[in-house]
Amino acid sequence: MLKKKALELSQKTERLENGLLKLQSTASQVDDLKAKLASQEIELKQKNEDADKLIEKVGVETEKVSKEKAIADAEEEKVQVIAKDVGEKQKSCEEDLAKAEPALIAAKEALNTLNKTNLTELKSFGSPPAAVTNVCSAVMVLLAPANKIPKDRSWKASKVMMAKVRTTTTHIFLTFFPSW
Repeated sequence: MLKKKALELSQKTERLENGLLKLQSTASQVDDLKAKLASQEIELKQKNEDADKLIEKVGVETEKVSKEKAIADAEEEKVQVIAKDVGEKQKSCEEDLAKAEPALIAAKEALNTLNKTNLTELKSFGSPPAAVTNVCSAVMVLLAPANKIPKDRSWKASKVMMAKVRTTTTHIFLTFFPSW
């Protein structure tokens, strides 16, 4: 019995020694894992801080983009209104041009009949009708250099203008019909 008890005791001692070895080994492994965990916690904390900064930055940028988009939308609405107005004005101008083109063509054809003899006959009038004087005054204004409207638009000044027949007709053609 003593041998039996000694054997049991020996087995229990061995078992206890193995358990202690395992506990020591496990404690060593736990210490290593704690050290790894501590370093990973530091990395995780840094990554969380970086992520928070990035989230804040994205939030600020999103707010900026939202404001700029609102401004762009408002400008787009203004542009659409302007485009609509321009379209209407363009249509109106095209209609006015279509109405005025026949008169322009007739005026071009009438200028083709103008010659030096006509101007000589016109200059020979001592006192022409008011309509003729008005037309000659208008021609003097149209032929005047920019911002230099002649003060003297009398019949006498009109005759001086007509004396320069070659210069006057060339100027008329180049001023009003540059493509000729």
